[in-house]
Amino acid sequence: MKKLTLIMSAMALVPMLSVASIKGPDNEDVPMYKFSGDLAFAGFCKSVLHNDVSMLRRNVSQQVGRVAATSRGVYRSLLDTDGVTCAGQDLVSFSQSRKAEEVLAYLQRRASAL
Repeated sequence: MKKLTLIMSAMALVPMLSVASIKGPDNEDVPMYKFSGDLAFAGFCKSVLHNDVSMLRRNVSQQVGRVAATSRGVYRSLLDTDGVTCAGQDLVSFSQSRKAEEVLAYLQRRASAL
């Protein structure tokens, strides 16, 4: 019985170990980033690093009630030069320096609508 349990445990463990060694879809290592400061706002910087507008929009909706009462207020805080900073830059400048064109275009559209 102990041998059977040991064999079953090994059979369950092997697939889990093989999953840990799989790389990303482009077969490259994913670069690691270190965030400092208030980690509740790290998602905004991550969305720029990944050039992902949907991630940015999700983070805005998650910050409603914490940063401002409405999503419009959150966008005002994001686009303010004294608002969220990533690597010492405001979000728009950080998007420009990281060449995150989709996020930058989205932020510029939101800024013109405010």
